[in-house]
Amino acid sequence: MATDEGNRSMDRQIETSSSKRMIQPRFFKKGQANDPTKTKLIWNNQLIRSPLQTPKIIFEERDVQDDKIVVVVETVTDDPGVDEIPCMKVTALRFIETARAWIKKAGGVCFAFDQLALRDPLGQNTVLVIGPKNCCEVNRHFGKPPGVPHSHTKPYVR
Repeated sequence: MATDEGNRSMDRQIETSSSKRMIQPRFFKKGQANDPTKTKLIWNNQLIRSPLQTPKIIFEERDVQDDKIVVVVETVTDDPGVDEIPCMKVTALRFIETARAWIKKAGGVCFAFDQLALRDPLGQNTVLVIGPKNCCEVNRHFGKPPGVPHSHTKPYVR
């Protein structure tokens, strides 16, 4: 349902299909600095919340101290090309079973958002990692019209 202004009013109603995504932001305290960012990322559609592989998390996590928790508001997948994963704490919406097994085998911990909220309600020891936003094929069609000078958009029909 949309309001007169065209904004989404989904945060006021509970649907069975989105109840999982609906409940998770409410676990966090309102005084948290990155609470609006996490809430916005959780409410994004599936095109923007593309899967994130473990090498990207490893790359982002190498500059982080050991006590920090990496927060990924996407699905975490594994990469068979990576032989070794360091010990890390990861929170995500979903984990592929092989990615969860690799993280636990390295001595790391996989959290859900409700477990993160119980462990660190203010989110002070968290680092937010965002995956690629424009990786879908549909984004190649957006921009200047095809055929216009300096336009790199893909036409729908060639």
